[in-house]
Parts: sequence; structure tokens; C-alpha cells
Amino acid sequence: MSVARIEFAGCLVTAMRISYVGELGRELHLDSADLETVYQAISAAGAPFGLVDFGSYALNAMRIEKGYHAWGSDFGTEYTLFDVGLEKFAATGKPDFVGRKALLEQRARRAEWTFAGFFVPQAQADPLPGDSHPPR
Repeated sequence: MSVARIEFAGCLVTAMRISYVGELGRELHLDSADLETVYQAISAAGAPFGLVDFGSYALNAMRIEKGYHAWGSDFGTEYTLFDVGLEKFAATGKPDFVGRKALLEQRARRAEWTFAGFFVPQAQADPLPGDSHPPR
């Protein structure tokens, strides 16, 4: 999880190391006017290595295979960090921050949900993110 402001193909780009693709993947944020220039430069540089485009369906499949959660499809405001296994992202040891008291109260309670991934062996089964059954 890092961020850097870089120049790429003569354009200012914010490169963030926070992505569902993982490994050496980066999210690039830039002005819309620079999109084609940066896209063409990336495509040209990656062509010798077999770089190809992939869609959001593939990106979603990669994140599910890695067990990465998605805000809005796997969980939302009805869950706590502790319900979905993301407590490692909360710096509860920090002395003061907005929401600290509420976070510590949530941590003290038993989680109401458990986020779990499943392997579905049927080729025709294609569950969507957020598919779930109500708690028993």
C-alpha cells in the first residue's frame, strides 16, 4: 500500500500499490485527457512481454481467487472490520483518531458475521460477489 506521483509518457500519474491484481500491479490515476497517451505507452512497452487487456470480470475473478474483499459487493456498512476479517487494517493502538471509541467497542463485541470463501466445483456455477444466505 504505497502511493507515488510519477511522470509517465510525459503525463503526471498517481501510481498506487493497492490493487486486486496484487503482485506488481499498480492502479494509475490521471487526468482523463492523458488516458490515451498513457494507455498507448503502456501497451507499446508491454507488447514484447505479451501484455494484453483484460476486463473487469477477470479482475473480479482474480480478487475472489486471492480472497480480497470488495466494498459494496462483499460487505458494506452493515458489517464491521471484525466481521469481515479486516481488523489488521485498523491501527487500534493509535492514541487518538476519529471513530476510535466506536472501533474499540466493535472489537469488544463478538463478530456477528464471518466472511468465508468457498470453492464451487461445477463449471456452470458462477456465484456473484455478495451472494450469501441469511445467518441462521
